[in-house]
Amino acid sequence: METFSMKELLFTLCIIAFSGATFGQRAVEDCLPKEVSSSISLGMSFNEFKRKKDIKDLNHTNEGFRHIYEEKINSRKISSIVYYFDADNDMPLYEVIFVYNDKTKCDAAAKKLLGEPNYKENEWKYIQEQGVPLYSWIFKNKLILMQPLKDTEWDGDENL
Repeated sequence: METFSMKELLFTLCIIAFSGATFGQRAVEDCLPKEVSSSISLGMSFNEFKRKKDIKDLNHTNEGFRHIYEEKINSRKISSIVYYFDADNDMPLYEVIFVYNDKTKCDAAAKKLLGEPNYKENEWKYIQEQGVPLYSWIFKNKLILMQPLKDTEWDGDENL
């Protein structure tokens, strides 16, 4: 199984979350280690994801409206990364969940990567260059990143 260092995981988190976004006035590129790369991004189709990541080692669950792939991670801080793909059309990746070993590590990573919450008191919202919003929040020991892509689970959700 492929393993990632924490630095690689944090970089992946930033890339997935903030392609084209900024942390206030600071560009994302300024806070990322240049020697780490990632090819996974929200909005990519499932077929594109399969070309970039070997899915044979990922746990798969089909919930009807979405497909869930979980990647176990060998890390002191993160135990897994969960990918949500819509079940229809080209099956876009619309949500990624980073499961930390404990809430303290999750909170620390969120603060380091996202800064202080800027939306609904304890959440984050960023608008990307394409005008697509990116939402992020913590639930227990999980850092969730989500885009309400058209015709996906979150599209039109009134609570956003």
